[in-house]
Amino acid sequence: MDAISVCLHIIYTPKFRVETAEAGKHVLCEKPMATSLEEADIMVRAVRRAG
Repeated sequence: MDAISVCLHIIYTPKFRVETAEAGKHVLCEKPMATSLEEADIMVRAVRRAG
């Protein structure tokens, strides 16, 4: 599996997107990416850590 598309209600997606990135998988983010800038920053940091 190369990528995971997380298709959940926006209030659930940040957690799963971070877990997906931490698992080393590509993440497809549909709009909106997050409900706050803080959530978006958390996801971006997780992706950067994963490389």
